Amino acid sequence: MIEISKIYYPPTKDVIDFIKNYNPKFDGKLSNYFNFSRVVALFDFHRLVTKMNLIDHKNVSVISGSDEEPELEFLGYKNLEILNYDNRTGSFDLDQDWQNTENHEFIDLVINKKNKYDFVFCNQVLEHVFSPIQAIKNLQYITKKKGYIWISIPTINCIHGDPYFYSSGYHPRYLDRLGKEAGLEVIHVGAFGSRKYLAHAVDGHWCFHDELRPGFKSKRDFAYPYFAIQDGRKNNTNGKFIVDTWALFKKS
Repeated sequence: MIEISKIYYPPTKDVIDFIKNYNPKFDGKLSNYFNFSRVVALFDFHRLVTKMNLIDHKNVSVISGSDEEPELEFLGYKNLEILNYDNRTGSFDLDQDWQNTENHEFIDLVINKKNKYDFVFCNQVLEHVFSPIQAIKNLQYITKKKGYIWISIPTINCIHGDPYFYSSGYHPRYLDRLGKEAGLEVIHVGAFGSRKYLAHAVDGHWCFHDELRPGFKSKRDFAYPYFAIQDGRKNNTNGKFIVDTWALFKKS
């Protein structure tokens, strides 16, 4: 049986201090724009890359995202490539086997990217992919030896991004095992969750920091008066209310 990595739950105080320190860098979006679970993951990412001295890289790639991924603000890199799915050619479809593809329009692109990237990001994507197992094999395929892969995914969520939506989310142990089954070293697995955040998320609203503070912050809180008086920023560490998880992997 595969041993499960320990899950790290970032302390609420550390996350709040991170928001205070870096909110100006993000034009106030850490407290009033980004959903809080992503901010917690961003804090953990910053903590890890600082601790492990992983700041500078030559080639970085974002899979099915954009050059506005917040983690990029904490990396130095020479080249950045966004590998988004192209419906016309089928390029960078994570369900397709990138190593053994027969898509001739895609083959040259894939070969050029084999073992190319020092750091690969795949944020909030795998719930929209039919085969996460194939997806992580593809991420590994384009990552250099001793390169890193960062994945964040919901653990529970509302239906979104239709018609490309296949799962409400994955438990941290699934993300952990996904990496190990692909032959990656699991450096770190983190998670965030609170009952208050979960109640809003499954109803289709991802709360930001200020909305999660105790008190009635909006009309939505009147639908959940019990949760309104709670501090939804507090990370529940018993694993009952996890809403987001993330992991840092290393290719050997």
